[in-house]
Amino acid sequence: MCMAVPSRVVDVDASSALVDTLGTRRRVSVLLLDEPVAPGDWVLVRMGEYASERIDEERAREALAFIASLSAADAADVRAW
Repeated sequence: MCMAVPSRVVDVDASSALVDTLGTRRRVSVLLLDEPVAPGDWVLVRMGEYASERIDEERAREALAFIASLSAADAADVRAW
């Protein structure tokens, strides 16, 4: 299974974008996107290498909240041991 992580576009060039993914910046390919992106846009990044879809901010925030809840659940499970 491949999980896509919402990432905010910081900078764009012809074939890639610099994105911020949970505080980590990396350059990813934007060649698979149907529409251009600009700084401030949100994209789903797969495998840390390419943007697969442009999404709105609400969807991005919902997904990030879900990811945070998974981290909190994992921490609670560790404390239960």
